[in-house]
Amino acid sequence: MYQAEAAQSAFCAWASEWLDVKSSGGTASESQAASEIAGALQWPVSQAADPHPQFGPPEGDDSDQSRLGWFIPAQRAVQAGDASEIGSLFSIYAHGDIAAQCWFYEPAPNSDNGTVLALKPGQHAKP
Repeated sequence: MYQAEAAQSAFCAWASEWLDVKSSGGTASESQAASEIAGALQWPVSQAADPHPQFGPPEGDDSDQSRLGWFIPAQRAVQAGDASEIGSLFSIYAHGDIAAQCWFYEPAPNSDNGTVLALKPGQHAKP
């Protein structure tokens, strides 16, 4: 279970990075993010969580897709350069096969895109 959450969080972080550099025109960074996204199902954590990913259009109970199966259409969207589709990952109000898969991922301000612990004023890190 934790492996799937870790893989999903990493995927969402790379998708966020891809969107950021796509909108700013940074081709080298976009290429790196796209490469990471393309290989996401081969990450060790992804393999541990979902060794045989499958995606099928939702038919009520989602029994035709695996835990990380939604990576597949998201990878296709990145390959096609579809920023709108990837943007839908981050919105609970979006519609589509991959919409709202990353709604939980919103790096805190001053966290260097989620890579640095960002504490609230007066809050202290626990040892």
